[in-house]
Amino acid sequence: MKSVIKLQALFRGNKSRHNLNFNSKLIGLLNKNNVIMSHCYIKILKILKKYPPAKNENKFIYGKLIENTLINAFNQIIKCQDLDVLHTVGSEYKYDCRFRFLMKAFSIKASKSGGTVTIINKRNRAEHDISQISFILCHIKNKSLYIFNHDDTEDFERYVKYDGAAIHYKSGIFTYLKKHNQFIYKFPENDIITEFIDNKLPYIEVEDIYTRLYNEL
Repeated sequence: MKSVIKLQALFRGNKSRHNLNFNSKLIGLLNKNNVIMSHCYIKILKILKKYPPAKNENKFIYGKLIENTLINAFNQIIKCQDLDVLHTVGSEYKYDCRFRFLMKAFSIKASKSGGTVTIINKRNRAEHDISQISFILCHIKNKSLYIFNHDDTEDFERYVKYDGAAIHYKSGIFTYLKKHNQFIYKFPENDIITEFIDNKLPYIEVEDIYTRLYNEL
């Protein structure tokens, strides 16, 4: 029995090291593609301006558009599949994208300034396991992607909050991640982004999506 437990622990350890290695390679690839990632960040800023998440009706739209923006940017660098397109009804349960190299899947979440992050909406399932999920958390104001696996460290479990409707990461997860460089990709800081922020972003207006959709009926 003890030998079985040791083998299970060894397997989990090898899988965790494998996942860490993939994540560090992904961060390295993003760092080598500044032009793609600059335009990615510009699109994220546009989405934030047009569909501010403070308006309740924008919460899903803003998150989904940022998810699509990141997947499209990743796919220009390394083959990345949007998992929601595989469903004719509904969406993928835990994951948003899969990198075809090693077939590694991630859940993508966006936060304007580091608030609570919903990991899973419980829907009709009685039990939910997040221990094996890999995440890409986009913190817009910090200009960062945090790329990690929930089982990289036991510390992550301290930031999980369970309630009747969903499972969340508490906002403190961002404070923790900011202190650990191995999880961090920083968007570029360059003239392309500065010019956009100074000269174009101020003129982008908030879109009233429901009024527009109604008028198009």
